[in-house]
Amino acid sequence: MKRGDKKGLSTVIATLLIILLVLVAAGIIWVVVKKVISKNSELVAFESTTVDLEIISVTQPKNPATGNIISTKVKVRRNPGEGEIVGLIFSITNKNGESYVFEKNESIKQLEVKLFELDYNGSIVSISVAPIFLTESGKKVIGNIGDTHYEPDYRGAGSGTGEDDDCTPDCIRGAAGYVLECGPSENNCGSCGTCSSPLLCDYGICCEIGHHNYQGTCQPDCDPSDCGTRQCGPAPAKPGCGENFCGTCNEQNGEVCNENTWTCDVCVPTCGPTQNCGLDPTCHSSCGECNEQNGEVCNTSNMCEVFVEPIENTGYVNSYWPRPDGRMLFDSDDLPKDKTVIDFYRHYVRFPENQNMKNECLMIYDFVTPINPDTYNMSYVKISENPTKIEDGDKYEIYQTIQGCCQGGYC
Repeated sequence: MKRGDKKGLSTVIATLLIILLVLVAAGIIWVVVKKVISKNSELVAFESTTVDLEIISVTQPKNPATGNIISTKVKVRRNPGEGEIVGLIFSITNKNGESYVFEKNESIKQLEVKLFELDYNGSIVSISVAPIFLTESGKKVIGNIGDTHYEPDYRGAGSGTGEDDDCTPDCIRGAAGYVLECGPSENNCGSCGTCSSPLLCDYGICCEIGHHNYQGTCQPDCDPSDCGTRQCGPAPAKPGCGENFCGTCNEQNGEVCNENTWTCDVCVPTCGPTQNCGLDPTCHSSCGECNEQNGEVCNTSNMCEVFVEPIENTGYVNSYWPRPDGRMLFDSDDLPKDKTVIDFYRHYVRFPENQNMKNECLMIYDFVTPINPDTYNMSYVKISENPTKIEDGDKYEIYQTIQGCCQGGYC
């Protein structure tokens, strides 16, 4: 082999080595970037949840034989809000400032009320609840505290549930203001007393059989004969029976309850020339509908007028991507980064320059400001629909109401 041939071979080998090094470096960079993207996407999915939890009641049942507390029962209600919960975390703080944490791996659906029993028989100053989520990678993540219950009138030893010798029973019924004669106190600090036989306790008042408590006084139980000739409305001299105890009128047939005769009469609408929308003052029936497609709304005078609503925010889409639940997110440098200034939750967005999205106004299901500005310093919104035709660089406009978004004949 000639010397020149060896030199050419060395050049080929060097070129191959350089290509190999470039491929290895690219692979290493991709692994790092993939981890960052995966981590941030899970963080975005977690932060975009809108779970709302509420502690309804906290009780500590006792052993009838010994009088000792058996456990702690917490009734929790989940209000409307998105997010799949796989469990709950309870944190109890006692009179000594010590905290005890309990995990319950039970799901709770929207609008569901559920009772959770905790293996705890000590004093309670406060108890908090937080949701547990499951990320796409299978990791459990604890969300923010949903609600905290404080035992009322806690002044020392005990839980404020009848075990606190230092608390004073509150025996005044809330806004009604009448004195409770029996049953539990308003602040759950012992009893307000018991009724002597044959009286029975009805919502804090001792009443005879055949009577019920109405705003602090005992009133005879309601009977259909109390209505006399009334076809609708309350029973005479017995408001505690209910506003419609004597019956309701057939509104679909145009009937209304005449408060002079308490009979069901067919009403004649009195809209007149000065009212073309909303409900008429006499029959409470519709006087007409406004043309929302032309941007009309019904004003406070019950007249249709063209509504002009200012744009809350406008800019250009940086990027959009789908969520696992089928919803869409898009971020933008033009979105504000401080939610305390304005929150676009349940506002409406349109894309006026995208011909594929023309005439569509979409509700914003969530608005999230930067979670970790060092790695991702843009706000994003989650849209309630699945608009797959949005494109990077699209102009967007955000309005407070659907009427504002549709104004100008857009929808």
